[in-house]
Amino acid sequence: MPKVTRPANEKGEFLVDYEEKVFEDVKAAPGEKALVTFHTVAFEGSIGFVNLLQATRLQRKGFETSVLLYGPGVTLGVKRGFPTLGDEAFPGHQNFNNQIAKFIAEGGKVYACRFALQALYGHGEGALIEGIRPISPLDVLDIILLHRKADASSSTPGHFEHPVAAAPLPLEGGDAGGPAEPDPRRPLGGPCLGLRPASRRTVMEILR
Repeated sequence: MPKVTRPANEKGEFLVDYEEKVFEDVKAAPGEKALVTFHTVAFEGSIGFVNLLQATRLQRKGFETSVLLYGPGVTLGVKRGFPTLGDEAFPGHQNFNNQIAKFIAEGGKVYACRFALQALYGHGEGALIEGIRPISPLDVLDIILLHRKADASSSTPGHFEHPVAAAPLPLEGGDAGGPAEPDPRRPLGGPCLGLRPASRRTVMEILR
């Protein structure tokens, strides 16, 4: 029968090289923007909190960063707590609220869809964390399109968060700010609104 002879892991040890960084630390060029959209339920997995951390990192890299909460994503932006609002009933209970407040304090902008607030979840504008701006459901698509017009790699509503980087760079084969050519591999309405990213930094390059 196999016998484990390796000593048990101990606090203070490390198993990976935690100091090496392979890629350059990308910073925003003047005027570059970023949009991170959220369509996920609070506390349903870690993706909501992780991408709030990514949004904060984008802001610190110099991007003019906005967060869009729509559909179930608005549940990330409401005041919560038990037995009273603001109380932490369990460790991590206020993670979303604290991170959104920190993001706003550092200059980030957060928008929440009014339709989702009232029609889907029975909340009013007063339920939102201070600093979040409620918007019309008609604005949900337009904020994405505005970032696309700023040469963004836009995304359509989905069930996961989408970091969208808007860079004021010229498109391949076109003038700055011009429309990207449709990608025949992606039908309109699919991911990225059927657009090819063209000449811009990829989201992964920005998030490194």
